[in-house]
Amino acid sequence: MSLHSAFANKVDRTYTQGIDTYVAGNYIEAKKWIRRAAGEGSVDGMSIYGVMYLYGRGGAQDGGKAVYWLTRAAKAGEKDAQSLLGIMYAMGQGMDKDLEKG
Repeated sequence: MSLHSAFANKVDRTYTQGIDTYVAGNYIEAKKWIRRAAGEGSVDGMSIYGVMYLYGRGGAQDGGKAVYWLTRAAKAGEKDAQSLLGIMYAMGQGMDKDLEKG
């Protein structure tokens, strides 16, 4: 197993632990795992982490942090993050309303 594969497997396990904890309803603990996965480069982790900030799962709502993490995921090609950001821009949710960007 290459070093890259070992790291990717670690990130995948971290993300999976976060999702499992999220599905179980323990958002505070899930947010710790998801944050770790996002910080290690998991694009799905970045997207979910942004959504957690958007809806206040595991802590306070924070539109700025939601936009930050969703933008990182969107730039990496994550389609759900791209769609959600479009809606957020169109509605002015978490940022100034910008129909052109939306």
